[in-house]
Amino acid sequence: SANQVICKLCHLPGERDGAEMEVQLLADAERLFPFPLEDLALDFQALGPSRVQPGCLEVMVAACRQSALASLATVVEEAGLELAAVEVDNIALSRMLPLGCMEGSALLRLETRSVTLYGWQPGKAFLRVELPQDELRASGQLPEHLQALFAEAYLPARLWVASSALIDPGWLQGLSEQLELPCRQLPGLAGLEQVDGSMLLAGALSVGGWQP
Repeated sequence: SANQVICKLCHLPGERDGAEMEVQLLADAERLFPFPLEDLALDFQALGPSRVQPGCLEVMVAACRQSALASLATVVEEAGLELAAVEVDNIALSRMLPLGCMEGSALLRLETRSVTLYGWQPGKAFLRVELPQDELRASGQLPEHLQALFAEAYLPARLWVASSALIDPGWLQGLSEQLELPCRQLPGLAGLEQVDGSMLLAGALSVGGWQP
């Protein structure tokens, strides 16, 4: 699950190729991640020129334990499938946002047993916070909890909402007013039916499978 994965935004000299960046990241791994090197699985992607360090590249780095991947591979093999890739949910779900709307957006994913907030802010590591679902539903304090999180991290330009249940437009309008930012139901992608919160990640992974 995504809470077993750590994503960090790093800045590396721009003249380095992929192999050199990997060597540098592995050398810094003990400082960046709380996993022993012998159990470390690491991947990275260069995002473009750094916004804060001239001459450097912004590189998103994801790491987890090899042992966690091994157990996942076992499950996949027992299902008669072959594991080709593992993707962090933040990255997969960003494909479900309207075109050009990823940077500065946040996504609130409401499911039967979980409430998760995601965020994509330029120059920052991706945000992923699991909220206390039972407590929030019982108390009705979701807006207050979101306000506190945005105060600690950053205020997004907009909040998209996806739910496994029907979203009441009045509730969504009230959330917009309380948070003082646009809150909209996440629209479906062109050519796809509306994907509800329970199938959102599956849809995101499917979209990724279509891309070359």
